[in-house]
Amino acid sequence: MRHKHLRKVVHALSLLVASFLIGAAMTRFLILDSGMMPDWTASSIRFLLEKVRVGESVGAEDIQDADFLIILLTCWSVALLVMFAASRLTGRVVASASLRLALIVAAFASAYIAAEWLEAVLLPPVQYIEPEGFRVPCHAGLILSCWLGGLGASFAALCLIRRYRAGLCRRITGNPEKK
Repeated sequence: MRHKHLRKVVHALSLLVASFLIGAAMTRFLILDSGMMPDWTASSIRFLLEKVRVGESVGAEDIQDADFLIILLTCWSVALLVMFAASRLTGRVVASASLRLALIVAAFASAYIAAEWLEAVLLPPVQYIEPEGFRVPCHAGLILSCWLGGLGASFAALCLIRRYRAGLCRRITGNPEKK
């Protein structure tokens, strides 16, 4: 009984750590390719920090740190939600929790490479003089769509492999019934 609970705790911790690493990689992807922070983001962060820090001045470093932390926490929470949903969906096809986690992380790694390539080919270079307000959401949509597409393709391939394997087992055993 204890072994079963320990497995669940280890799986939950590994899911949490992997989601943080994926969130950090997503944050890196967003921050490195985004250029400067848009004015509306800086002014809204400044407003929030001034409300929280009564009487203290807010510097540019505080605004940049808060922007980085907001992006990191957002990416981490999105990665955790996608990984939890993908783990639940692939649980019907892949029995091992560690294989499910490896599949999800491998899909993200391939999505990161594909998003880097698509970003270099499709999006114009970053302008550091006047930043665009929608560059970060565009990058986030790009990497998420690549990741979800990779997970969908992996899930479809696993379902096809499972169906083929079940049909092959039926032919070998001579049992025409479907399971």
